[in-house]
Amino acid sequence: MMKSVMPSLSKVARASTNSKSVRATIPEDIAEQLEVDVGDLLVWKIEEQKGKKRAIIEKWES
Repeated sequence: MMKSVMPSLSKVARASTNSKSVRATIPEDIAEQLEVDVGDLLVWKIEEQKGKKRAIIEKWES
């Protein structure tokens, strides 16, 4: 079972003035746990449970 810890927060910002895309910084502790480094690819999935959407983010392992 995973232990309960304080959540890490990121603020969403516009990726660029010419785009509708947004970006957020991965908090350092999360990046360390996922072993994510600059240049790595991330896989994004959306799950919905009981009407609540959650993003699942995994490091791409080729």
